Amino acid sequence: MEYSRRFATALIFGFLPFAATATDACNPVGTWVVNITSPPESFTPPISELISLLPGGVVLDTSSDLPKITGHGAWKRRPNCCIEFKVLKQIFDQTNIELVGFVRITGKAKIVGNTYSSEPGDLKSEFVFGMDPDAPPAVSVAVSASTGKRVTAR
Repeated sequence: MEYSRRFATALIFGFLPFAATATDACNPVGTWVVNITSPPESFTPPISELISLLPGGVVLDTSSDLPKITGHGAWKRRPNCCIEFKVLKQIFDQTNIELVGFVRITGKAKIVGNTYSSEPGDLKSEFVFGMDPDAPPAVSVAVSASTGKRVTAR
């Protein structure tokens, strides 16, 4: 009996590092610098985003466009090291005082190790003007692709 218990313990703990390694390669939790490009016909310049994917499925997102916009949302895991996410951002006027609308972002990305990527058509932005974030979009923009890397605080 004692031999069986020791064997089972050794077997379980012997395989844990391999399971952790496989899971860690697809672990999206962390902070990412992501560069987003759009098709030329959209007239949207490249944007750099600082995205934090928190445990429990929370997204915090800050973009480099003007005016500075911060978003909040949710993410969930999908097969093959992929995630899906939705983010809502408020848009303020140039004084950053008056709310003029919202940006709804939906998308998916692949995360392997310290690399973040999305393919053309994986991201979509909808611009809504006014105070209702659930209103029909005034403008929708498909994003070409995005690439990024995990960053760590030092």
